Amino acid sequence: MLRMEQTQLAERAGISVETIKRLEGTAGRLVAQYDTLKKIRTAFEFAGIEFTDDADRPGVRLAKDRTAAFLSAMTEEITSLVRVTLEINLQRDPSLVEGPKKQLINVVLKSVEETLKHTLPRRLPGKN
Repeated sequence: MLRMEQTQLAERAGISVETIKRLEGTAGRLVAQYDTLKKIRTAFEFAGIEFTDDADRPGVRLAKDRTAAFLSAMTEEITSLVRVTLEINLQRDPSLVEGPKKQLINVVLKSVEETLKHTLPRRLPGKN
């Protein structure tokens, strides 16, 4: 659908080309770590693929509005990242709950910013 090479998908998903080759060469049900499959799905969603989670007829299709699909995927990715970062910071320092919320927000935003700076740019559509 996207005419995406294995190397492009691997780069956008943040996984190895060997993993993509192994998954594509597997007959039947995929055997992979959940995180690996989530990364691949997110890379496809960023590129404008919609997954239909219909139990009777699961599948994929090109999004009618690829910008809206990208925004939806991006929002989900950032929301998940903020949630995980918040949980980690609260586990490390439970007193953050008692302090000013602005302090907690700043700690989380700084962590999210660092993570996005290192991982997200290579996963955006159009990046090589």
